[in-house]
Amino acid sequence: MVRQSDGGIKAFYNVCQHRGNRLVSDETGHVNRFVCRYHAWAFNPDGELVFAQDAENFPESNPCGKVNLLELRCETFAGFIWVNMDPECVSLREYLGPIWEDWERYEIHKWKRYVALTVEGPFNWKVVLDNFNESYHVPTVHKPMGTPAERKRMHSGVDTSYKNTRFDLSDEGHNRMIMPGGYAGATMNDEGVIGEPLASIMREWALDPLDFTGRGEETRVALQEAKRRVGAERAPRSTVPGAQRR
Repeated sequence: MVRQSDGGIKAFYNVCQHRGNRLVSDETGHVNRFVCRYHAWAFNPDGELVFAQDAENFPESNPCGKVNLLELRCETFAGFIWVNMDPECVSLREYLGPIWEDWERYEIHKWKRYVALTVEGPFNWKVVLDNFNESYHVPTVHKPMGTPAERKRMHSGVDTSYKNTRFDLSDEGHNRMIMPGGYAGATMNDEGVIGEPLASIMREWALDPLDFTGRGEETRVALQEAKRRVGAERAPRSTVPGAQRR
């Protein structure tokens, strides 16, 4: 994948078109040209062959400008580079369907990555995806602490009950699991009084935690409404609709 002079990105098979030698070994870098270490053929960042040794001696004539790198379909969206090896593939927007609109609202391409972690191990990545496509396992595997009502929720504040989870399957074949935001139930005592850190967060947005004693499940929506009401002076208006924020 190569950044072009106009700011766009092109993707190529990492193969010299002369004798099939691997062209690039480094994961990242900056070069003016890609030079094959086998016969020194050189390609510009746009994939064009611009140098071949003894070009005048090829019986099929000079290969420069003709035997170029093989390009793949490549698009950028949501801060990622998307590559497809099928030359007849549909556009990325058509492929993603409704997911395109969901992600577009977050303006992910403006985000900055501060931490990146990589884990390598003898596991099947498809099992991980399978796990995140259902919430039926949560009460068994994660076992939240607290009152019987609180054990139905994870400490992250997400309502993990499969009865309240929505599963969508789009015409494009993608699926998504939508879990409504819960509340920080683990911060409540037996009398239902809201503790830290949720109490301080509520006060920051002009809400009195004592008004929600025994009504912790209402804090999420109350905070959303308070942030819309008070937050206009603190931060730009969000492009994400309320239902998606929840």
